[in-house]
Amino acid sequence: MALAAMLSADRDAVLCDMAETYGVLEMEKLPCRRLATLAAGLRADSRIMLRLRQMPQDDSGEIMAFDTAQDFIAARAAAIGGEE
Repeated sequence: MALAAMLSADRDAVLCDMAETYGVLEMEKLPCRRLATLAAGLRADSRIMLRLRQMPQDDSGEIMAFDTAQDFIAARAAAIGGEE
């Protein structure tokens, strides 16, 4: 689940982090379980972790998906106490 959230949030950031941290240049060639294990071990200051912390989450901590940019903007405004 975490890997799927990372890839849907910013695939390029995951690719860069995998290359920088583990020397993995072709993620697609790794088994999914191994890739998920490596993704779980990325530093808190990695590109993807920083990106995920900026994304709105629901009460369970899951990243929220939005149908439109307007939905995203409204959720961000509500999260910071602003108006739509």
